[in-house]
Amino acid sequence: MKNLFKIFMFIFIQIFLITCTSSSIEEYDFCNSFNDDKFQFYLSNNRPIVKFKINDFVLDFMIDTGSNYNILTNRGVQKILPFIPEDKKLEKFDTLKISSDKLGSINFSVEFNDKNSTYDGILGTPFLIQKSEVVTFDYKAREILFLPMMVEGKEEPLIPVSVRGHAPLYFMTIQIENRKEFFLFDTGNEIITLRSNYDNEKSIYPSEDFIFNLLNNDYKKANRFKTVKLSTFYYGGNIYKDVRAIYSDFIFSKASISARRFLSSFSSAGYPLFKDKIVQINFKNNTLTIGE
Repeated sequence: MKNLFKIFMFIFIQIFLITCTSSSIEEYDFCNSFNDDKFQFYLSNNRPIVKFKINDFVLDFMIDTGSNYNILTNRGVQKILPFIPEDKKLEKFDTLKISSDKLGSINFSVEFNDKNSTYDGILGTPFLIQKSEVVTFDYKAREILFLPMMVEGKEEPLIPVSVRGHAPLYFMTIQIENRKEFFLFDTGNEIITLRSNYDNEKSIYPSEDFIFNLLNNDYKKANRFKTVKLSTFYYGGNIYKDVRAIYSDFIFSKASISARRFLSSFSSAGYPLFKDKIVQINFKNNTLTIGE
């Protein structure tokens, strides 16, 4: 009887573990279609991730308003290699066009550096603008909607900056205590990041020439992190208290396809402003609303 009881308990535990494991996987077991008016997403390190199916592979893409390129990471490239002609050799920063019923036709820049990436690519502002004039992130419902909807919040202007014909990056003007600061609107940033010279210099107005020159100059690389607490943070009628931010002293060399290359000169606003909020960006009117 004891042996039978042990066998029964072993089988019960195995079924229980399988059931629990399956349910946790199924929570994210969805695939979006490019033509859908609504995408489901999940958060990974507080970054919105959407799933698409290309042929027999499921690819995870981060939705990143802080990138003016669509990017395939090393992980994503490895998944789609079987479908690339043998005579096509991919090089860093090559442009690759992917077409599928689910994803549509999208141009990606190939990026091999990020070998430890937990996602397969980045869908930046080119993808969002191609998809809809109005994009709404519902962080509580974990949905991205591509239809206009009412958001209870104050509409604020955005500063669009296109660098040499590429898709724009968008900057917010945020009141921090008694000063104004220009922040990159960045759904791909899991934190609030302050430029390295925040303490002793006024914020530089984002312009095409300044950003272009910044990206094409050589700098020595340095790493410095400093966490600070901002007592009061205002945006769009919202008041944020005791916001934690990190000084970024990343100084990279050469140009980059990512907006985060110039975080040493520009601050970046990410997830702490969007948590449990509805965030609507209007690309036609260049406005942003953060509300309930």
